[in-house]
Amino acid sequence: MLKVKNLTKNFAKFTAVSNESFEVVAGEVVGFVGPNGSGKSTTIDMILGMTSPSSGEIYIDGKKLSRDNTAQLHQHLAYLSTDMNLDRNLTGYQALKYFANLRGKWDQEVENKVNALANKLDANLSKKIKDLSRGNRQKIGLIAAVMNTPKLLVMDEPTSGFDPIVQNAFIDIIREHQKNGGAVFISSHNLSEVSEICDRVIFIIGGKIVANELMSNLQKMAPKREVIDLDAVFEALVQKNSHHIGNNKGD
Repeated sequence: MLKVKNLTKNFAKFTAVSNESFEVVAGEVVGFVGPNGSGKSTTIDMILGMTSPSSGEIYIDGKKLSRDNTAQLHQHLAYLSTDMNLDRNLTGYQALKYFANLRGKWDQEVENKVNALANKLDANLSKKIKDLSRGNRQKIGLIAAVMNTPKLLVMDEPTSGFDPIVQNAFIDIIREHQKNGGAVFISSHNLSEVSEICDRVIFIIGGKIVANELMSNLQKMAPKREVIDLDAVFEALVQKNSHHIGNNKGD
């Protein structure tokens, strides 16, 4: 569903991402983990078409992303950031209907799904966006991302602002999306969340991918642990690749 091949992004005085390659297939949830400034956000910006790679290729649903077809290919994709840019004068319901119409579909099926998701997340759709807390705005963003059942979900710190109960609901929603064949690419600092919902984890340090492992294989990186401890794995990888940190200043 998503394929990144030999992706590099150079800025004037540094390289933010260097020769990056990975793939996310249908029905897979992949975590994207790295320190601040490691190239995570730059990678996502390139996938979203917000910045162009210096070299390399991005494929969405088997088609190469270019300036000419970005809008077309992004019909298959939905994005959730840390704090969605929503029209603050719209109600949650109005904002969701607006986003659905942009994607060409607001019907009874979508409306029913929106109501079910709002109930699951305890989201108030009647309030104006400007009157909602950050966490409640994030609920609206999550509903907007999944309501049209996109083939690919790209998420950047999606649960920032969520309390533990809503985080559990988020995990259920992602698992349901995965069950329906959707692919999910999540950039997150919440390693416990990543370990719970991801099938595979990509670690990026200093703009370079240093590990791309199935969760079932990660135990070997922290062999003294009885359960997978991503914090221990991450710490070990950072120490091993400390020479990359500081050479890269883009995220």
